[in-house]
Amino acid sequence: MMAASLKKPSNPLTKSLIFTHDKLVPIIICIIGATTQVSTLFTLYFSWPTTTVIELYRPNVINLPSISLCFVYKLSKDVILETIFSRDTLSDIGQEISSLDLTLDELDHLTADLHNFVESCKVANASIDANQLFNMVDCENVSQVKVALAPFLKCFTFFAGKHNPYEYYRNDFYDDYFLLAELNANHSSGLSLVFVHDNDEEVAFNNGSPDMAVLDKTFYNKFVLTYYTKTNSELGFPYSNCMDYEEVHNKSRRTLIKQCMYTAIYLEYLAFPELSLVSVPNYLSNVTFDKGIPTSKFRAACEAIYHQPECKTHLFETRILKAEFDPTIDPGIILIKFGYPLGLQSDIMKSKKFNDIEFFCYVASIISLWLEVSILSVAKFLFHNLRKLGRNILRRRREAAKKRALLARYQQKQRKMNKSKAKISWISNGYEREFYLFYPKYMRSYGPVYPINYY
Repeated sequence: MMAASLKKPSNPLTKSLIFTHDKLVPIIICIIGATTQVSTLFTLYFSWPTTTVIELYRPNVINLPSISLCFVYKLSKDVILETIFSRDTLSDIGQEISSLDLTLDELDHLTADLHNFVESCKVANASIDANQLFNMVDCENVSQVKVALAPFLKCFTFFAGKHNPYEYYRNDFYDDYFLLAELNANHSSGLSLVFVHDNDEEVAFNNGSPDMAVLDKTFYNKFVLTYYTKTNSELGFPYSNCMDYEEVHNKSRRTLIKQCMYTAIYLEYLAFPELSLVSVPNYLSNVTFDKGIPTSKFRAACEAIYHQPECKTHLFETRILKAEFDPTIDPGIILIKFGYPLGLQSDIMKSKKFNDIEFFCYVASIISLWLEVSILSVAKFLFHNLRKLGRNILRRRREAAKKRALLARYQQKQRKMNKSKAKISWISNGYEREFYLFYPKYMRSYGPVYPINYY
């Protein structure tokens, strides 16, 4: 009795789930850890991260870009005054007379046209004749030449257009030139400019632009040029908000911003900025240029309108490989040769930081690390449960089929018995009383249990 009274009281803590289920706490900890890491991985994946891939290569094939040949001009005051006085309506003339006082149409007529400035322009059509010589064709036969004009500069753009069938292979043009042009330097003030840009972009003058090369005829009359390209590719939605401007607007973002700027400046100042290259012919041919127009605010406003970056942009860099004086060239002529870009080109591409296979492997490895769950275990679990479920379904179907068969046999038996009762009762009514005495089971009181065998 004393030993029973000295029994230690039970501790309720020892009866809790922690002590009664030794696997519960580790399972809970692993589930929390796996859930935390998987949710972090999902958050990172659906933030659509990207990585930058820079590829340097030497192109084996190139497409013919747009090339703008420009000359710097300076009109004399006598020519400017004569043009101003020849107008039907005289306008106010400032103290300093310059080409800014002339309209776009007047500047176009006073400067040299295409055939006066470009003596000849030949481009290779990428076909080789029987003598293994490249067939050079006139540059004007490739596409229509576009003209752009500024108060000090006039440009002629060749090979403009979205669809350009001319492409050149490196092995064919390793030592040959794909463009030969002769310029008449007598119409310029000593400087000629060459721009290399994309086919769907208009030429634009910017100080320090890498797509521009300055040719000085003071000491040289023969120039060998080439160009380098840098391609920037962005991923579409949801990785970025870039836009394919060519597909939506049929123009590049740079051209759209340029047109937006000039339109806004004209509506406010009724003039074009001094450093702007305006395409001619233009419906605003009677508009002049102004020197003091602040273009920065208009550029910022237009960039805000077209704020989405381009999904793919091409940046060009024009380089002078060789400049020399050739005495065999006629005086006043500048010879320009374009060589195949043999140097390293660069592609800057945005790619997915996590592709679908990597994301699946990361999630699977985390779940396997924390919960010991693998594809094999999941396949075994699914196969076992699906097989069990299929067996239960088949067993229930067999039981239901048996029940239906028993019910059908029972109903058929009942129908036969009902028919037998009617026939036996009719037959029993036709027999005499001795029949019932001899066969007591066919009496009406007993009832016909079995049908007559010989009936």
